[in-house]
Amino acid sequence: MKDFYVKLFTHLRGKAMGRKSLFLLFILLLAACGQKEKEPQTAFYKKEIIPTIYYTLAIDYVTDKNFSNSPKLEVIEKGQTIQVTATVENTGKTDYKFGGNPCSGHLGVSFRNKDTVVPGTGDVAPDFCIESYAEHVLKTGEKLTASAKFDLKGIEPGVYELSSSYANRQFVKKIKVID
Repeated sequence: MKDFYVKLFTHLRGKAMGRKSLFLLFILLLAACGQKEKEPQTAFYKKEIIPTIYYTLAIDYVTDKNFSNSPKLEVIEKGQTIQVTATVENTGKTDYKFGGNPCSGHLGVSFRNKDTVVPGTGDVAPDFCIESYAEHVLKTGEKLTASAKFDLKGIEPGVYELSSSYANRQFVKKIKVID
């Protein structure tokens, strides 16, 4: 928008205009320069899975190893690479203790539909874990973060589940992949 006003001001400056018109145009140009261009918003989801334990999922498109033009909520374009960041945080006044296999004590991310597990890099949740029982603790105020990239170039359009798992719980969002 700012570029439009600069071009208009430059063009009209050479034309015969009254001082009032030039002054108003100059004020519009200053107002346009003062406006901040909106940065892409991250598609962001938050859920309390049990009292005082919160999950978040954030999705960004990745281009040339940078983030850009975040997807709309619950819709992603096929052919994109996405960066998913999950967090789990204990906002309570006591430690959260739980038991399970060793995988349940690690935060992970997955992207799949009923037929396809989309491969990813980073903190991808394992499909299954058969190791023995272990005790886990998420301390008061502790926040865990996991991040994974998923390349959506070879997948079919449809409804997929983006999930984050921790403490034998899952935070699942249905995401529609479109052409």
